[in-house]
Amino acid sequence: MAKKFLRFILVLLVGLFILLGSAIYYLHEDVPAGTSGSEAELLATKMEEAINKPAWNNLRWVSWTFPGDKVYVWDKYRQFLLVEWGGKRVILNLKNKEGKAWQENQAVSGNTAAKFIKTAWEGFCNDSFWFIAPTKAFDKGVKREMVIMPSGKKALKVIYQDGGVTPGDTYLWEFDQKTNLPISFKMWVKILPIGGIKSTWENWITLPGGAKIALDRKLGPLNIKMSDVMSGKSYKDCGLEKDPFLSISK
Repeated sequence: MAKKFLRFILVLLVGLFILLGSAIYYLHEDVPAGTSGSEAELLATKMEEAINKPAWNNLRWVSWTFPGDKVYVWDKYRQFLLVEWGGKRVILNLKNKEGKAWQENQAVSGNTAAKFIKTAWEGFCNDSFWFIAPTKAFDKGVKREMVIMPSGKKALKVIYQDGGVTPGDTYLWEFDQKTNLPISFKMWVKILPIGGIKSTWENWITLPGGAKIALDRKLGPLNIKMSDVMSGKSYKDCGLEKDPFLSISK
């Protein structure tokens, strides 16, 4: 009886592996060839103009909630970050990745604090990219290429050659032909076994000062939705009663 059960489990696992392999084979897309140069630079520049990148650069405080009830408060001028998730709270200096951590309002130290701080920083690298990816086309170490789509439209391929948590990730942006706002990108990233997965970028809003942010990113039935987005010149504009970074700002 036990042998029959084990045989059944083995057949089931083999079937699942075959199904997964077939899905990867049929859904996977190779990274399209592109051309660097003035046309790629122009596409990236138009994207930054559409989202008002200068207004984003001038914005000091911004906060948002990422799916999974992960709350971020970012002082962009001082490069300080507050992250709250699952009863944990971290404040850190993004310049040196040093900070402080709490769990259930109790300060933690040593390896526990280091683990929380590392988790907060890695989460920020991912989640802030999903929040403001269109502002990062001209980051250091980024390569830009123009791709002609099967439809004949021009798309922007952005390759992150270094930095962050997963260097080498590649994205292919498509744009609204009238506004130049991003409408979607396809991804070739280390964390996903299938290349070319598409996510929309939609439901754009304008923040105080003029910067534009998309609230919704849909991957099939999944929506990576940014909520509780607030911004301004002071922590008060993010709904806070006091500066959360006083203990690390000295």
